[in-house]
Order: sequence, then structure tokens, then C-alpha cells
Amino acid sequence: MKNKWRHRALWLVTLGILAYLFTTIPIDKVRDSLIGAAPWTIPVLSVGAIVIYVADSFAVYKTLSWFAAPLSFREALIVRGAAYPLGLVNYAVGQGAFAYFLHERKNVPLARSGATTLLIMGINLVLLLLLASFGLAVSGPISPNLAGQLRVTQLLIVLGYMGLLSYLVIIKLRPRVIAQRAVFEVLLEAGLSGHLKALLARTPHILALVLYASLYLVAFGIRVPPFSYCFSSRSRFWWPPFPCPVRGSARRS
Repeated sequence: MKNKWRHRALWLVTLGILAYLFTTIPIDKVRDSLIGAAPWTIPVLSVGAIVIYVADSFAVYKTLSWFAAPLSFREALIVRGAAYPLGLVNYAVGQGAFAYFLHERKNVPLARSGATTLLIMGINLVLLLLLASFGLAVSGPISPNLAGQLRVTQLLIVLGYMGLLSYLVIIKLRPRVIAQRAVFEVLLEAGLSGHLKALLARTPHILALVLYASLYLVAFGIRVPPFSYCFSSRSRFWWPPFPCPVRGSARRS
């Protein structure tokens, strides 16, 4: 009975999100946009969404298996898919679904399951930091209209690297005041090599997201020079840590 109500609650969240979208976005505008889009838009972006889901689930599968509890790829697909509706409401809530799954289904202590979730979120941020740095380095001349975004992004990158450096020092030195806290146990046990493994497992997912968002822009006739997309969207990556295609960062030319 308890599981049944949980499933119903998840469906209510999903239906509520869909109802919100369909009541706030004019259907005629959606229809007009689809008519003007490239003929390959729906099939290609549908396949792209599946690739993103599988790559995301693979990263979850490897990371949770390494640092929390063994699980099958099928379990990773299920828990990641179930967490997406919650992630639409709030990113942290969606990530928290991993901790809940580990605690309820794998009997992992809450502190350790929460720490593993923190590791996943931290790896996401490191990859986005590297992506933002790459975009800043190769995007070329920046439009004056993006000057404010450039300054914000530069500041975020500097703060990001300062935080990353401090974190690496803590992982290396393992201060007693931090090592004694259970919530940091997974992070310290992983060490630099464990963090690198988790980063490599997550990389295909982040690259798939960037490619998907770029195809999304092209499909709707928004021409973006090579690598400029990394700049036009990278500062938004820091807020939801996953890019959402076309959120006012580009205009039709």
C-alpha cells in the first residue's frame, strides 16, 4: 500500500507539471514552431533524449555501484527515470531520490547515501566548470549584448576553481574535523582517483546534453557559430546544473 501511494504521488507530480506546461504555453505557438522546424526535429531530438537518459543512467549506475552499493544497470535506469519528474520541480529534490533509493532498497545508511549523492552533484559541477572554461577560451569575440553575462561567467569560473582547489586540498589532507563526519566519508574514501573515475563516467552524459541543445537550436533555425553555444549557455549551467535548450539565450537570425 505504501509503495502504491508513492507511485501515485509521482504520477501526480508528472501530471501536474504537464498541466502547467499546457496551460501556460499557447498550443498554437507550439504548433507554429513545429511547422517551421526542420523535418528531422522530432525523430532526432527523441533519439537524443533517449541517449541522454541512457548516458545519465550509466553514470548513476557506475557511481552508485562504486561508492554506495552494487546495483544493476536496469535498477539505475528505473531510479534515474523516476527521479526526472522530481528534478523538474527542484534539482536537489531529484538528486535526493538517489539517496532515498539507496536507503530504502539497498539499506545504505542515510549519511552514506546522502554523501554519494553529493559526490554525483559535485562531479556535475566540476564538468560544467571545465565546459565553461573551454567555452570561454574558444568562443572568440563576444557580442556587446553578452558583456554582462561574460562578467558573471568569468566570476563564476574563478570562484569555481577556487572552490575546486580547496576541495582537492581537503581530499588530500583529510582534516580530522571533516574525516570524523559520516557525511564526508564517501568523498574522502573516493580520493582523487575515485573522483576521476566518477568524472569520466559522467562525461558522456554532459557531452550528450551539449550536443542535444546545439541540435535543438539548429532545428528551430537558430544559427550559432561553432563553440559560441558554450558561451551563450554556460552561465546558465551553474544554476540548474543541466542545460535546458533555448531559454532566451539566442535569437533567430
